Amino acid sequence: MEQMLSEAEDCHAAARADTVFLFVGETSDSSVESKDRKDTLLPELQLRLIERVSAANPRTVVIANVGHAYDAS
Repeated sequence: MEQMLSEAEDCHAAARADTVFLFVGETSDSSVESKDRKDTLLPELQLRLIERVSAANPRTVVIANVGHAYDAS
């Protein structure tokens, strides 16, 4: 069972770490060939997580597991 951290917990954990390796990506229902995408963005929750964690620790490495090009701006 996955355990999700609260926003305060993920920032606190990130700030205490030497380096953060943050894995993001698609869900099994968003990464299918028979479905058109509205855009090339990661889900909003993941974008906010990247912003919070990288603000708490500038030594953050983001690893994206996606099956297509995506907007990383």
